[in-house]
Amino acid sequence: MISIPYAWRNNRSALAGSFCNACKLTWYPSSKACPACRNSTNPVELSGKGTIVSITTVHESSMPFMLAIIKLDEGPQVTAQIVDTPAAAIGSKVVACLRRMQSDGAQGIIQYGIKFRGV
Repeated sequence: MISIPYAWRNNRSALAGSFCNACKLTWYPSSKACPACRNSTNPVELSGKGTIVSITTVHESSMPFMLAIIKLDEGPQVTAQIVDTPAAAIGSKVVACLRRMQSDGAQGIIQYGIKFRGV
């Protein structure tokens, strides 16, 4: 999870990935070495736009939520919660958004993370 001040301070996309010049693959999350060929990578900002390739509704908590595998326009696939999109289905276009994940203790520390919503 990332903090809002961190994202604002660094003035960059919440989806920071890596691009390998050797094998031309893009990865998320970012890493210094390419998981495919082990060469060094360059940081790249991902657009956060993608398409749902698999989706399910999780009924484990008191409030069901949608969980999907999203193929980003740049190539990597991510697993994330779908929000504000009750009619989400395979093939739906989505975009990343920074949302509250949880609050901790009496201090009210709020943690943020990446979720996706329909376009």
